[in-house]
Amino acid sequence: MNPEDFLNGQGNCETYAPGYDFPDEKQDSKKSTRKFNFIPVSEIINNLKPTRWLINGYIEQHTMTMIFGDPASGKSFVAIDKSCCIVTGTPYHGHDVSQGAVFYIAGEGHNGLGRRFKAWEQHNGISLENAPLYIAERPAQLFDEKHANTVADAVQELADKHGVTPCLIVIDTLARNFGGGDENSTKDMNLFIQHVDELKDRWKATALTVHHTGHNDKDRARGAIALKGAMDHEYRVQKDSCDIITLQSTKTKDGPNPAPLSFEIVTVPLPLNSGNILIEGAALSKTETQTRIKGKKLSPQKRRAVDILRTCLIEKGEKRYVRKGMAQVDCVTLEEYREYLRVENIVDSDDPDNIRRSISRLITQLTNEGIIGSYGDYVWIPDKPD
Repeated sequence: MNPEDFLNGQGNCETYAPGYDFPDEKQDSKKSTRKFNFIPVSEIINNLKPTRWLINGYIEQHTMTMIFGDPASGKSFVAIDKSCCIVTGTPYHGHDVSQGAVFYIAGEGHNGLGRRFKAWEQHNGISLENAPLYIAERPAQLFDEKHANTVADAVQELADKHGVTPCLIVIDTLARNFGGGDENSTKDMNLFIQHVDELKDRWKATALTVHHTGHNDKDRARGAIALKGAMDHEYRVQKDSCDIITLQSTKTKDGPNPAPLSFEIVTVPLPLNSGNILIEGAALSKTETQTRIKGKKLSPQKRRAVDILRTCLIEKGEKRYVRKGMAQVDCVTLEEYREYLRVENIVDSDDPDNIRRSISRLITQLTNEGIIGSYGDYVWIPDKPD
């Protein structure tokens, strides 16, 4: 099987490294053997660039990103929705995108995947016919260096043929595209991460990995913890008893976690090519319905911490623009909030160091769960918790 048999499609895009520009390098089809080198810090700090978003506020360009969730939670629907928005230049539910070519390495059959892409077309009224979206014909084995290089060569050959630059590479799912290694082994997972990282860096693209939750710990992705450490962005997908799908940030490397998004799965009639028989597909439709993410009922301590923040906001709050592109929020400084928590004895301890550490950990947990918002020196309540 040659690379052209592995992937099919056409398109074009231009992507950038977030934060600063890397020097141009000739890309070789083999593993990089360029000289290991150092540069003065001044070359980086004097060439800073604004954050370049793939999806504004949610995913930066040239990053490692992961979506994880239980089976049938809707995580592949989320990955497909993001891919289609990027490849067509369609805003992602109100958030601008950087349009470009998408390479989708899927672990499931083309028929099921085709129904989902067709349903996205029908539901959004946007054609994918000539979009630069390319689907792998079979799963990859990205744990294995030789096979990872084969995937890279296939992407490069097709990109050269159609004059495109990959801006998003989707791996759906990690388990189906891992290969013969053990995803619970840190050593094996690090090899997978290394090979995906090389794919990302080769075109300064974003690598989006779709993965399952842990068997016992549903609050994190399955397998070696090294995977989370390698991510710039991480999102958890959950579906509640009303079939509302919630996408919530669990990690943003350089900034605050964005607000959660909620979706419904809607049924979409799909005509077969003959035009005589209807089949059904499904697509995501954004909803403003606010539902609690499963397993996130607030503990008494966290509820009290939110109540203390409300009091702090009443007594000390001021409306501020805390981040470019964000509306004014009624906020207080983190130091003010920490002091209120300390005075109200939110931590049952007499050790000042333990109190300080516990308060910082509590604020981080509330922020990561989307209960409170924080950025820089400020903290606020984005939405009232249940």
